[in-house]
Amino acid sequence: DSDHPQVAALATSLVAGVDELRSQAVALYMHVRDAYRYDPYHIDLTVAGMRASSVLAQGRGWCIPKAALLAALCRSVGIPARLATGFVPGTRDPLTGRFVVRERDAHAWAEVWFPGIGWQGFDPTASVPLAGLALFHVATRCCP
Repeated sequence: DSDHPQVAALATSLVAGVDELRSQAVALYMHVRDAYRYDPYHIDLTVAGMRASSVLAQGRGWCIPKAALLAALCRSVGIPARLATGFVPGTRDPLTGRFVVRERDAHAWAEVWFPGIGWQGFDPTASVPLAGLALFHVATRCCP
């Protein structure tokens, strides 16, 4: 959906005047994180419901569509990005000290490629344990 006219126009406007790759990725990330409400209660499993443009139209999305929007915005301005899926850490069992990971811990986020570093996770949901970690790593280890 990175070629959708609204996605491309938004991405171009968000990075206008920003030359640095890291700053562009962070600007796109912060916009998706802050401008579109994380809504895990209205899940549309259709192809259309997973598209980046659906988040733009609805003003909200759950983890997959929000991550898809971030990846699409990045791609539309030439930043390599992909959708990643997996699990958040789960719950620590106080008796064993091990983490118990359940189906409800499934999650999705975007990953952005930085030269010399590789794929870095960007979680635009901002309400799960992964959120914010990548931003710290990119800000401290990324390209100039």
